[in-house]
Amino acid sequence: MAVIKERLEYLLTREHDKVTTSPECKSQLVEFLTKEGRSSRFELEFLIRLSSAGDRVITKEAESCDKLESADEDLLMKLCQLNNEGHQKAVMLWKLSKEGDYKGGILGAQAQFLVNNANISRVMFKHYNDVVFAEGWYEDRKQAAALISEVNPRHASRCYEFAAEAAYRIFEKTGDENWFNAWKESCDLAIKLREKINIRSACFLARDMATIFFNRYQKYANVEHLNSAVKYYMQALKMSKECYDLPNATIDSMKSTLYIAGEILGTKFLKKI
Repeated sequence: MAVIKERLEYLLTREHDKVTTSPECKSQLVEFLTKEGRSSRFELEFLIRLSSAGDRVITKEAESCDKLESADEDLLMKLCQLNNEGHQKAVMLWKLSKEGDYKGGILGAQAQFLVNNANISRVMFKHYNDVVFAEGWYEDRKQAAALISEVNPRHASRCYEFAAEAAYRIFEKTGDENWFNAWKESCDLAIKLREKINIRSACFLARDMATIFFNRYQKYANVEHLNSAVKYYMQALKMSKECYDLPNATIDSMKSTLYIAGEILGTKFLKKI
């Protein structure tokens, strides 16, 4: 294993910043995952690169295939085990590190292992449509976001958005309103972070939330949904004033729907913006 590890480490270092992974690196990676029982004995940096390469190669290939073969699923489970052990190692190092140490980097490592496991759960949910996998997708993304919300708010906001997507998928499948609320909570957290770093993206996310609430009002005639739609449309329109490149059609569409909501509720909301 030492020879495989040494060769793989060289390939991972060489290809760390590349979008794709060479066939040789993939072959070494698969061999390593197949033969290596436990990964926690290796240094954290190596495990991060191994996990990232596995996400680029194994997880993405499994996502693109029409049907998972048993060998593909086995590799995903081995990669999941590596991510779990890498995360545990990062947690241990964070607890042992001193105040002056680069704790942000260790938190980032914890989050990366969680994100890569969330991607595996997303792929498994796609192929098997089992809520258990979607729950794993949600929990890992949410936990990753909470870890790095201060040190990397941009990445954290994306994690919250993916957590929201997972929660909404579960809600669509189960009809459980708790998951609809989990979707709303994750979106709210994503918007809060996005407002500080990308107001345009935050505006579109608020607009999308408003649209979902308005559609639910039209379907169920629940005034609470309409009030929520109004809240997010107004939030989006206020943010749109700082988005100089926002299409006029987008703004006009939000104003039009807000006008309709105002007619239903007997309030002229556009005057409050």
